[in-house]
Amino acid sequence: MATEPVARPNGASGSVADAYRARIAALRDGAPADDIVVNDASERDFWAFVRSSSGMDRAELSLLESGNLRAVWKGADGSHLGLQFRGDGTVAFVVFTKRAGAAEASRAYGTDTLEGVRGQVGAFDLPLTAGA
Repeated sequence: MATEPVARPNGASGSVADAYRARIAALRDGAPADDIVVNDASERDFWAFVRSSSGMDRAELSLLESGNLRAVWKGADGSHLGLQFRGDGTVAFVVFTKRAGAAEASRAYGTDTLEGVRGQVGAFDLPLTAGA
């Protein structure tokens, strides 16, 4: 498995992509100390999602013990989208959002394709985009 960071894909905005690259590099640097082998395919899936989901605010990134990247977006309204990029074109996801008039937050979780997760974001009308 290669340990070089994946190059910034075309389509991701410079400042956000640069911040992601810096964070991923830091996670890679710290991985050996925690006996974590970084899943390069997870990183490729992350970049594919970011490239195809333009306009989303910057996510918080972490590296799981499995070597997979986890990204979390939090909306000002308390909404939350957590994605674990599994590296096989699928994503484990968790969504929390409060719909207008609802007493409790709606919660959903599961596994879906990258495209399917983009649909989940749209279905839940998550306010996770710049300027939302």
